[in-house]
Amino acid sequence: LSSAVGHGELTTSIDGGNTWSSLSGGLGAAIDQSDRASRLPSETGDQFHVHLHGIAVAPSDPEILYTGTIYDPSETELYSMMGAVIFTSRDGGMTWTESSNGFPIETATSLNAFVIHPTDPNTAYAMTSKYESKTAIGVYKTEDGGSRWRAVNTGLDLDTRDLQMDPLSPETLYAATESGVYKTVDGAESWQPASDGLAGGSDVFDLAL
Repeated sequence: LSSAVGHGELTTSIDGGNTWSSLSGGLGAAIDQSDRASRLPSETGDQFHVHLHGIAVAPSDPEILYTGTIYDPSETELYSMMGAVIFTSRDGGMTWTESSNGFPIETATSLNAFVIHPTDPNTAYAMTSKYESKTAIGVYKTEDGGSRWRAVNTGLDLDTRDLQMDPLSPETLYAATESGVYKTVDGAESWQPASDGLAGGSDVFDLAL
């Protein structure tokens, strides 16, 4: 579970949700160990506090997770890192590594969703949003477990809101955007509008597959 709650930015349950425990300490250590993330602007002193939205567990290996922070300009909270930074874990969230190479972490955006390939946990997508942030910059893709990311936005409205993958055909993904639904059948190398029949054909926020 991800949130903006102090000391509860990442929490896990191993008993079906009856009890929860924090994983935030591992995330804080990853930020301290990252030369890039540790240089981002900070609004707080010693207390660790960040804002998370998206988190995903690899369907083929539950020890592998992806998550990311958001750049939150809110004046009601003080954060120890102002940026959109991607993190990966390979031990069920106990420890994390900053894994944002190729992603513009200084951008005032929200890492709002992560989608992982059903059989290859090294292939994943990070979707941005301006929700609780300032701007959206579309979708980024990794094919090496988060070591490198690249933008995959050809033909796509960058104001993305949701992202879904077809588990039976993982090269097929659907994106909800401000201007409607977009679809790719080549692993996000190119996108086409897929909104025929939608009322107004715009302002789509959520998808289910």
